[in-house]
Amino acid sequence: MYIDFRDRLGIGTLFTTVISMLSRERDSIIYRPALPPSYPLAVRNPYLSTWMPSDQVKTLPYSEPQFWAGQSLSWSVMARIDGETYSLMNGKNSGDDILPAVVSSAEYTSTHSIFTLSAGSVTVTLDFFSPVSPFNHLRQSLPFSYLTVSLSAASSSSIQIYSSIDDRWVGNQDNTDSNFQMKGTTAIFSLGINNSTLYEERNDMATWGEAIFASRSTPSSKLSFASGKCENIRSHFIKTGQLNGNNPWLPGAIVALSHDLGIVTGTQSVRFAVGYVREKAINYLGTPYTGYYRANYSGTPEAVTYFLDDYQDALQESLKLDLELSTKAKATAGQKTDDEVPCSGALAGAISLAYVRATGDREWVAKYQDIMRPYADYLVDNGVDIAEQLSSNDAAGPLANETNLAIKAAVGIKAFGQLTGLTEYSRIGKERADLFFNQRLGTDQQKTHFVLQYPDKPASWKIPYNLYPDVLLDLDTFPPEAHQMSNAFFKSVRGEFGVPLDSRQDWAKSDWNMWLAATFELDTQNEFIEDLWTFMTNGKHNWPFSDRYVATSAKGASPGVPILCRARPTPRPPHNFGPQGYPLPNGATGPVPGATPLLPNNGRVIQNGPVRVLCIADARADHIIHTGDFGFYDGTSLDRIAEKTLKHVAQYSPLLPENVKRAIAQTPPQQSIKQRFSPDQLPLSELSMLLDKRLTLDVPVYTVWGACEDVRVLEKFRSGEYKVNNLHIIDEANSRLLDIGGVKLRLLGLGGAVVMHKLFDNGEGKTTIAGGLGTMWTTLLQMGELIDTANRVYDPSETRIFVTHASPAREGMLNQLSVTLKADFSISAGLHFRYGSSYNEFSVNPSLDHYRGKLAASKASFNDVWETVRGEVEAAIASNEAQKTLLDNALDVVQKMPAIANGGNPFGGPTGPGNAAGQVDESAFKNMWNFNLADAAFGFLVLEIEAGRIATEMRAQGFNFAHRGGKPPVPAVAGQPNPPVPTGTPGVASPAARPAVPQFGQAQPVAGRPAAPQQPQPQPQQGQAKAPAAAPARTSPVPVIPKPATPQPSGPAASQHAPTSPEKAAEANGTSQPEKPSESPMPRPEKKQSNGLFVSNVDNEQAVRDLFPEEDKAKIVKLDKWGKYNHVVMFNSVEEAKAALDRQPPEHKKPTPPGQPRKPNIKFFEDRGSHRGNAGTWQSSNRGGNTSQRGYQSGGASDSEGGRGRGGFSGRGRGRGDRGRGGRGGRGGFNKGGPTSDSPAPSTSTPSGEKPAAAGDA
Repeated sequence: MYIDFRDRLGIGTLFTTVISMLSRERDSIIYRPALPPSYPLAVRNPYLSTWMPSDQVKTLPYSEPQFWAGQSLSWSVMARIDGETYSLMNGKNSGDDILPAVVSSAEYTSTHSIFTLSAGSVTVTLDFFSPVSPFNHLRQSLPFSYLTVSLSAASSSSIQIYSSIDDRWVGNQDNTDSNFQMKGTTAIFSLGINNSTLYEERNDMATWGEAIFASRSTPSSKLSFASGKCENIRSHFIKTGQLNGNNPWLPGAIVALSHDLGIVTGTQSVRFAVGYVREKAINYLGTPYTGYYRANYSGTPEAVTYFLDDYQDALQESLKLDLELSTKAKATAGQKTDDEVPCSGALAGAISLAYVRATGDREWVAKYQDIMRPYADYLVDNGVDIAEQLSSNDAAGPLANETNLAIKAAVGIKAFGQLTGLTEYSRIGKERADLFFNQRLGTDQQKTHFVLQYPDKPASWKIPYNLYPDVLLDLDTFPPEAHQMSNAFFKSVRGEFGVPLDSRQDWAKSDWNMWLAATFELDTQNEFIEDLWTFMTNGKHNWPFSDRYVATSAKGASPGVPILCRARPTPRPPHNFGPQGYPLPNGATGPVPGATPLLPNNGRVIQNGPVRVLCIADARADHIIHTGDFGFYDGTSLDRIAEKTLKHVAQYSPLLPENVKRAIAQTPPQQSIKQRFSPDQLPLSELSMLLDKRLTLDVPVYTVWGACEDVRVLEKFRSGEYKVNNLHIIDEANSRLLDIGGVKLRLLGLGGAVVMHKLFDNGEGKTTIAGGLGTMWTTLLQMGELIDTANRVYDPSETRIFVTHASPAREGMLNQLSVTLKADFSISAGLHFRYGSSYNEFSVNPSLDHYRGKLAASKASFNDVWETVRGEVEAAIASNEAQKTLLDNALDVVQKMPAIANGGNPFGGPTGPGNAAGQVDESAFKNMWNFNLADAAFGFLVLEIEAGRIATEMRAQGFNFAHRGGKPPVPAVAGQPNPPVPTGTPGVASPAARPAVPQFGQAQPVAGRPAAPQQPQPQPQQGQAKAPAAAPARTSPVPVIPKPATPQPSGPAASQHAPTSPEKAAEANGTSQPEKPSESPMPRPEKKQSNGLFVSNVDNEQAVRDLFPEEDKAKIVKLDKWGKYNHVVMFNSVEEAKAALDRQPPEHKKPTPPGQPRKPNIKFFEDRGSHRGNAGTWQSSNRGGNTSQRGYQSGGASDSEGGRGRGGFSGRGRGRGDRGRGGRGGRGGFNKGGPTSDSPAPSTSTPSGEKPAAAGDA
């Protein structure tokens, strides 16, 4: 039994591809029933979808098939007849030894594409058959298609048939391999990618499966096979008519099968199978599933064998299906009708009613009524005053009070009433229809058409396709007059290829136009069908059928061509947002506190005209380059996240109501947030909705991970356990190439916070990814692997964008790394800025010396940590050559950084002595541009790419200065909500639960009510006394500009006070001197003398004692082990310790030069609190040294704990201690001077505040 299409209503369920029973000739080739845009050759799923563009049918013997997305695929078919070889398809190298056959006809049905050719005296038919089996689940699930080559010889001829494919079928030719096996008489080739990543795609092609090519011998044919170089295999076939086995596989090679039919008289045929097998076909809610056919056939060989065995039954079913569809379609709407049937409806209520009517299953209603009723209630509550939102046609943009959605709501309410027998719902549905039609709320005043938007938009219009379910199910929600009202009107707005979607657009949707046609009288119905037929057969395009195309030239575009959507014959589901007048971030109930977005964040890459790439610092757009804190948390993350991190994530979360945020912010440190609130009150992200496809990313998102993410979730993405379509994580191992607008953009990424001591700690990470307790940070090995990846994919024709979470402008190591990566741009997260920033180093540094100073500070900070952990790290990776290489890559970055401000080439080139030291290549200094992004709620950056030029557009909401002069705030734009006024709450502490200076002088926003204008309060400068927590609220923030901090070389010239003379200052940062050792550029505080010596690079206590002469050994009072290779030796007095140090040989008092075996190193010990830190885990362990070093306990993975942080609300700069970030950028757990300090290495930094990094922060 097949689907029954009765009377005129069937027209609405048919349309995706138009066919005609009229034959026509074009260029001497007969096309039956018409010439479509593209012919399906092997189409079984999105990853086995091979087509022949219609404009290449005339030259079929030379033409290459294409993947649905446009990539060329090699699939050759040749016939050798009486020693003469003819190319039937894809014989690109045809020459004197291969003749092209002559194409005589091309035909397609719902399941077959058939080409007839003449090769000498033999007629050859190529039948490409992709089964469609509505009722045989096993047949439907098999991921294979047939190619049958039939031959009709008028006289006796010797015939051999050849076919081959290459490794383009697997999506990536870089690292492919071939396998071959015989299963009985069936020969099976499989092509795959070595070490492929599960659930990875390239240009929409799956790369984790295997392409299958198979055939079997018959009683009348002898089968041979071969793999290897294309020219060798074809040459052998041309000469002998056979293939000579498999040769060594090389990328770009082919696999081939050949049938020798001997002498043929009359008709013969041979058959090939082509397919694409994915062992773990999908990942549903974290569980991988394979195809249904695996329940019967556990291996690919068995499945292929069955598929070939099943041919005759599958063929008979296809012939019946083709005939039934053709007959029903012609009976419904004549000759020009569709041949495929979509299986989706517009409304859940309507679908449910259709199901019950079809099956008579009333128990189903009782079972699911309680689930469906809230949806009906939602339609009742929201079906008239409709918030601004997207409809099924999301490309048209969001609208409030869209008439077509109101029609859908009315029909859905009525359907639910009829389904359940709840007559109150049926009555409401009828009343709504009366309101919109009879009372003219949804029509123009003359009732000639339904308007696009009500009220007061009488000239607007949109095709009211949601009337179709009302007609299809005989609901009688709207009267017949409503269905027929627009018959005359749409004739007046009809374009060359049909009626556009609405009055704003010049493009039409084939599916919705056919829905609407089913509601009209016959003449109008036929006009809509004629328009779709004309579009399909106009010869202006060759894509697999697109449901979206330009219907009219009224707006200046060329009509009759498709837009964006290839091989997409069905509508996508609606994606609705909130009622605030714009799409809200991640489904929030209100805007981010203190912000009203300027524009809807619907960034897209559009492939016609300039390509626009939206870059934002949070997950707030449809197509983005994303700089971290995407929301990589799942349902298990809450149990692992640290309280401090949770407090911070909640503060910036768009998923929490403001009252919950305030309650969390006021929770005292001794009270657990997790105990105070239930898990359902603390949603961390919407990742689960992306994983189960409740939310979708309609266009690609390229992201790094941020500082506040769950490392275990990222590892699930790496393993393939988690996958989100269109989400691409760029990291040290994976770059992405975007070929758009005449520019090849190479995206290189580095995620996580950059904290010096954390560079050597994997935390809970298992490889180079590092994190723990809900936070993530960068490791040195990660940097090393990124360099390796960048070198491996280097192409001088590409433009490189370095996407980071931390900002290269704030962290010297990242800045040097961007130079090493040959980056043209860097794009990084901001610090919850109200403005984005765009700059190069030349624009913000008065000289190269200032720039070198930043690099020198970073190098000094790194070296302090490195010298402490070096022995431990090198021992940990001594047996791992790969990790040693990665470490060397990263260390090479540091080595190229200058050690003092006025010496060294920051770009790695040669430097000269004396005054020549400053004569270096400044190209990167002047030409590499950096972008720091504002939060998405406050602004965005667009890279507009066209004809090789990358233009930028940066928008920002900015600060509100209405408080100056007592001017009231600017009124909100009509139709948009008033922006919440940032206020303080008297008597309530800041979200950090302590007195603090807001970021950059900003008052911390609290959503809710607007406050009356008040006199602005004096703003405390950074480094001055903090404002009290209960200070009066301010109506608007006043910006506080932090003073610049230029790192200076350490030494006598640097002190805590200003220089006494200009000459002294110039000497510190402007003269040429011999290069000094890498030291902190900040003044060191006064140190307390220690009576201990710190011994490094020694692995046991006895070896430490043996380093000292007997007279000193006898004076040792205590010996403690700090990590694996470090020890502290205590004496009774400072004098004894100094005397012991003086008696040590010189080589024990200075660091071991790079590249030489490690020698013991002894220096004075500086007691700074806790101890026993180590280098963390660099190999297989998932723990990093001491268990006390976790998350924020050891300095804060979010780049804000200890000295590395931004000082909470006490300041945001990168400079000196009182400006939030310790002088060197800090080493946190490797002794910052606080209780979490771990190492006795020298320190000069001052601990900053405790606020973790925020989403989008660097």
